[in-house]
Amino acid sequence: MKLPAFSLFELLIVMAIIGLTATLAIFGFVSFQRTVTFSQSVNEVLSVIKETRNLAKSNTLPKDIVLNTTNTQTRVYAYNLSFRNNQLTRSLCYRTIGATDTSWTCEPSTAEQLKSSIYGDIEYVLSGGGCYDVLFESLTGDMKASTQATTGNRISYSEVTCLFSVRHKLTGAVRPIEINSVRNTYTPK
Repeated sequence: MKLPAFSLFELLIVMAIIGLTATLAIFGFVSFQRTVTFSQSVNEVLSVIKETRNLAKSNTLPKDIVLNTTNTQTRVYAYNLSFRNNQLTRSLCYRTIGATDTSWTCEPSTAEQLKSSIYGDIEYVLSGGGCYDVLFESLTGDMKASTQATTGNRISYSEVTCLFSVRHKLTGAVRPIEINSVRNTYTPK
């Protein structure tokens, strides 16, 4: 008596269907994961900008900073966000009150790396007229931007509108963020 069973061919077809379905599911999951990572990285940049502006408005200095009390009466402080070299860095800057030179001195010892290591596939793109640095003045939170690549720790800022973009290296997704220091706004495009 012959028992009912599946043939080898039928089993191979079922295994091929299962394999194809699993491949599509894995591809969809990886694509979803990249999309979520990109969205989170853009939101993190916007949060860092907002946090830095709030630190400046509330005149909050980094916890490890001890000010030289002989200079505090003649200096104005601010926070700088830098998007150079594919890094997101915040540092404390100052300029002397009444000085003819309007550039700011940013202390390298106060630099804080803010780009999370989980965003290895994310880069910051600075195109022509891009924002290399954004300054937030203490107490007012007023924004100024630097659209020039400078060397050293002295940076000149102006009231301009500039762009930088957050880009996913693998998918090519790009999200520009506009810094408008005339209106004191930052807006994802």
